[in-house]
Amino acid sequence: MVGLLSTRDIDYLITVYEHCTFKGTARVVDVAKALGVSKSTASLMIKKLVKWGLIERVGRGIRLTKEGIDLCLEIIWRHGVIESALTRLGLSVEEACHVARDIELSIPKHIVDKLWCLLGRPSRCPHGELIVAGGMGRPTCTCRFNVVLKQYIAE
Repeated sequence: MVGLLSTRDIDYLITVYEHCTFKGTARVVDVAKALGVSKSTASLMIKKLVKWGLIERVGRGIRLTKEGIDLCLEIIWRHGVIESALTRLGLSVEEACHVARDIELSIPKHIVDKLWCLLGRPSRCPHGELIVAGGMGRPTCTCRFNVVLKQYIAE
């Protein structure tokens, strides 16, 4: 599924993820505001993500489906691993973060997994954030999105 998504699709998913982590659900208006788009633009993208089974409507709000949560955790994990590898190659933390965001969707998962293993399965990302367990049983770097994954750690 990751290969079919654009960076913008991921931005919407992660924004919903962040809101749901702290509030339980998100509202279209909150997503629009966070991403700097109109409510109608956000609504169209959310309809697409609902159709793909990544987001569901809950009353007046929205939240990620299990598939959506798993996908977000994978993207965050990918970012942390790639960012770690790039800093080991000599890039600054900020540059590594930016480049990781640009390429994290295009690198096959098995290669990211090999990178993670070659890096010694780091416990912290280059930003110094603790890498915590995600839904995939792999570390999940939280620096990219500055989110707390408390409610998902226990699962």
